Amino acid sequence: MLALKLFLVPVLIAMVTFAGRWRGPALAGMLAGCPVVAAPVLLLVAIQYGPGFAVSATAGAMYAPLANASFCLGYAWAATRFPWWISLTGGLFSYAIAGGLLIGLTPSAYPTLFLTIPSLWLIWRSFPTNMELSATPSRSAGDLPARMIAGAVLVMVVTFAAPALGPRLSGILSGFPVLGCVLASSSHRVEGPEFVIRLLKGMVTGFYTMLFFIFTLAILLPEWGITHSFIMAFAIGTLIQIGTVGMKPFTLPRTR
Repeated sequence: MLALKLFLVPVLIAMVTFAGRWRGPALAGMLAGCPVVAAPVLLLVAIQYGPGFAVSATAGAMYAPLANASFCLGYAWAATRFPWWISLTGGLFSYAIAGGLLIGLTPSAYPTLFLTIPSLWLIWRSFPTNMELSATPSRSAGDLPARMIAGAVLVMVVTFAAPALGPRLSGILSGFPVLGCVLASSSHRVEGPEFVIRLLKGMVTGFYTMLFFIFTLAILLPEWGITHSFIMAFAIGTLIQIGTVGMKPFTLPRTR
């Protein structure tokens, strides 16, 4: 399972990177909103510790989409004025605040769903506007491999730390913004703040897929078991992703 995650995350980072260069940052961000880290971590937790532990972990993972969206918004506003490393710190601080509040409130699956859906829309509406993409920069040949390696390292850290924290904390850690950290910081450094803001805004749109994937698990795991619950969650997540992409027109990035 670890080998699968170490393969999937770098591959997705490469796909998102090429999507951003081909069709612009909005589509790249939406693809990055897929639960590519959360899904394998939750599956590994369910297999290793059983459905009971997995149910509690999934309850914590329900908070991940909103916490991730807070990361994106915090990074985006910081990126309008500061370099990538300060923006990354601001994003992680926003993630920690949102995650801490949700853990303290401990809402169940349905209240979390009804809270997250409008909150994602409000966060999307709160992004900086009137940002124009800069001219295409010169990219280093080692930029993409560095992104892929950084993603694999973060996945290893999250995987080994999550079970030691208990089911609820391991659940929210399963949604730690691995792709957000890697893609935002590297894109900010290479492509500029305008690109990364559009990337993160698209990522917030993609978090609806993560939300419904985790919600399906939270509802079905107690009754359906691991196999059937994950199959149904993947099916629903795929439908949400297809529908979201279909409703959003993506164009080639414009340069000044």
